[in-house]
Amino acid sequence: MLLEEMLKDERQAGWEAGNKDGSQKTLTLLNLLAKKLAALGRTDELTKALEDL
Repeated sequence: MLLEEMLKDERQAGWEAGNKDGSQKTLTLLNLLAKKLAALGRTDELTKALEDL
């Protein structure tokens, strides 16, 4: 699923960076994704994304 792949890629990028900047970027992107999914009414996918963290 595209959403799961996006989350996996962003988490991996944050972990590989191994620093605050990488972690902050990941959190910022996850926040943006959550806002977009909520705005589109895709709450099932939003819930699943948050459970996968």
